[in-house]
Amino acid sequence: MKIWRNEPDDMYKLRDLNETDIKQAEQFFSVKLPKEYIDILRVQNGGLIIYNAFPTTFETSWDDDSIYIDHIMGIGKKYGILENNHYLNEWDMPKGLILISGDGHSWIAFDYRNTKKNPEIVYVDNEEEKIFTLASSFKEFLSKLYLDEDKTPTGYEDLTVSKEEMEKHIKENNIENIVESIDILAQNLSTDIEWFSKKLLELSKHENNDVRVSVASSTLYLLQIGELDENQEVVKQLFMSIKADANDDVNYYAQEIKDELATK
Repeated sequence: MKIWRNEPDDMYKLRDLNETDIKQAEQFFSVKLPKEYIDILRVQNGGLIIYNAFPTTFETSWDDDSIYIDHIMGIGKKYGILENNHYLNEWDMPKGLILISGDGHSWIAFDYRNTKKNPEIVYVDNEEEKIFTLASSFKEFLSKLYLDEDKTPTGYEDLTVSKEEMEKHIKENNIENIVESIDILAQNLSTDIEWFSKKLLELSKHENNDVRVSVASSTLYLLQIGELDENQEVVKQLFMSIKADANDDVNYYAQEIKDELATK
């Protein structure tokens, strides 16, 4: 089955898969990964796919009867399924799921909660705190993927938060709104990066863990897409603040940011 897009800057495309990688991943999770999943990874170890939708019987932010999917993760740590446990902890998802696509607010996953092989494929909606079954197997899941050329994903790129709104949330110390604003501003191309990077530095010392985790993850994302290349002094201060954080989730991003800075 042809599934992968040919994109030169595909961050989800990992190094070529070998048998040792497969065995180590299955030992790490203590499960048998689906044959069809391994088969497509032998062609390419994760990446962007030529499809963008999967049909559903429930409504999502993407559509009334489908979900959005643009990539499938391969076997590896960075942008691969070996980061799974970190995301389960960060988003407070149940153990036994192996995430294969998503953005934090929603995920597609192998459901190993009641089995060690032949998992169902589920959709995890972290906003509604619900899990829906999509397919009885990965083979069935692949067979129902399709390309909807009339739609584009509904996400943070369609949302805006003004500077005044952000400052108001910070002044009121509204944690939920601060976290949401950070996530929206990080992914909105019209954001004033010089101002926003200073807000990130300010919030990197916030007393709330969720705020600092959002700051750290947004800093990594902005580095990856090159938005902070002109703000090296702020980047340095952000990295030092994140690195010194005692929270494990925040500190995780310190190493990722360090690795990303090494590539600059």
